[in-house]
Amino acid sequence: MSLVPRITERLLEALCPPSPFRDGVIGDLAEEFGRRTYADGPLAARRWYYGQAIASAPHLVAYWTTRASFGSWIGIIALGVGAMISARAITMALQIIVIMSLGVVPDSTGIVMAAWRDAREIYPLLTRAIIETPWLIGVAAGYLIARRFRDAPIAAAGAAAVTASTVAVIMVLRAGLPLVPEFWLNLAMWTTCMITGSAMFALRAAELPSSRVAE
Repeated sequence: MSLVPRITERLLEALCPPSPFRDGVIGDLAEEFGRRTYADGPLAARRWYYGQAIASAPHLVAYWTTRASFGSWIGIIALGVGAMISARAITMALQIIVIMSLGVVPDSTGIVMAAWRDAREIYPLLTRAIIETPWLIGVAAGYLIARRFRDAPIAAAGAAAVTASTVAVIMVLRAGLPLVPEFWLNLAMWTTCMITGSAMFALRAAELPSSRVAE
């Protein structure tokens, strides 16, 4: 009997809590994968499986979204928005510390921006690390959210990232600021980092005994 791609199957399981619907989708994919492996070969069967996994993912997430409790949604939104605010606050605090180390008093936005440009020339590695800090926080936040909503960790982290991004868009629009391409890129990166963190938890949890996962 041919084994389905294990990592892909674990990621699909992390999109939806245990249910007859999830088990049916994943079971049907496994059954057809075995048939195609015998008929077309393992390489063709894997290509088919990956394509069907991508196509099935939205349906699994949709099933979860319609059955998640109101309390779960409140927790997801709070954690997602809180993680984004924390990432921004920590990054700004680190930037201020670096700027003050140059003897600059950050008493206006213009002064902060100018001093930060100087800091990037003086401390290129340090400032680059600070710029990348939000993405590391995003990965950690996705991992922690996945631990909290372990029945569907990737779906929960993705929902948290999307709701936080929606709040960010609303805040920018209310402030009358333009939605520049860099802003959308940052939101996409934030979502990707949170989903990556949740996927790391899902794959790790799949390798641990159930007693360890429940800790």
